[in-house]
Amino acid sequence: MTGDPHTYTAQLGSVVSLVAAGRERVVMGLSATAYFPEAVREHIHSEVKWWMTDAAPDSIRARRQTFTDLLNNPIQISGNAQHLKPKALKALGEALYRDEIHRELERLEREDRDRANVVLVANSYEHCRYLALGIFNAPEFRSKDGLCVAIPADQDARRDLPELPDKIIELTPDEFESFPKRGSILIVPMARIARGLNIVTGIKSAISSVYLCTRPLALLTDPAEMYASINAYGMNSFRSKQGMDPVQALAEAREKAWDRLSLILRSAPGFQSLSQALQNEIVAGMIVDMIQLAGRARRGGTDMTLHLVDHAFHLEAWQGGLATVLERIYQKWSPQERARMNDIYGEALAAFLAYAGIDPLD
Repeated sequence: MTGDPHTYTAQLGSVVSLVAAGRERVVMGLSATAYFPEAVREHIHSEVKWWMTDAAPDSIRARRQTFTDLLNNPIQISGNAQHLKPKALKALGEALYRDEIHRELERLEREDRDRANVVLVANSYEHCRYLALGIFNAPEFRSKDGLCVAIPADQDARRDLPELPDKIIELTPDEFESFPKRGSILIVPMARIARGLNIVTGIKSAISSVYLCTRPLALLTDPAEMYASINAYGMNSFRSKQGMDPVQALAEAREKAWDRLSLILRSAPGFQSLSQALQNEIVAGMIVDMIQLAGRARRGGTDMTLHLVDHAFHLEAWQGGLATVLERIYQKWSPQERARMNDIYGEALAAFLAYAGIDPLD
């Protein structure tokens, strides 16, 4: 099995094997993010037997940043109406390059030329193109920086994408690894870069900084997301059923799963209006994706900075800001879970706890 199925394998060696083969089986899996309570797609609901901690001090940093438009208003992408996003993405691209990226590239060219590359991450190919237009139109933009934008491999999927100037380089997913030879700025959807892609020079990551320009999507109307939540909620009910008759335990887990489906179907689509339980699940999965994303820039032991630049990350309305939800998740973990999380994720977890103002020693 491939593709990090995680939670879907939780009962593979027990209930599924008993039904299919009449006996339990040993299942062995390898993953960087299989243990993360509250992350419904990823958490394996089992003990982790072996791990390798990323313990290099200050090797991963998560920075809270807000950029403003010409009227000095914070630029927010996620949560905006769809017709407002193109203008906001262009404004963010221009502000990012003007206030941050061009100086960061100049610094890297002096100090570490092989890693003088940055990645901007959005939620879709369309978003990527609007960010690119904003950067390209910035008065400070230097064409020598080489602005690269991801495009779908399927030519039919490109038909409705916004036009770009000829000087902007388009790269298909198969060409991402050649990016350091083509430019210094790559704009790419989260789904295409978070897992399984390495952009390296020699054996070290060629990426020094990653800018998360839109809050990652988690659509509960998507079947995979919906059924992950339903499945995980039923699975969690097994914790209190040790020694119970298996048939009764499964029946009660099924009732819990139906309860979660009912909650999802009653929920409004906006993140801020979701119940705290669903917000927690979405943010936990988001953190897993960001840890995977950070891993792209840690190849060969290099350090990296993850910049969270969509102002939607920092909004605290309705207790839905990233820092607030992270603190809720952290408070739900038992002392044993906190210890195991620190053992497994080390500096990656520390970076996000620091972002949320959480001191694990308190």
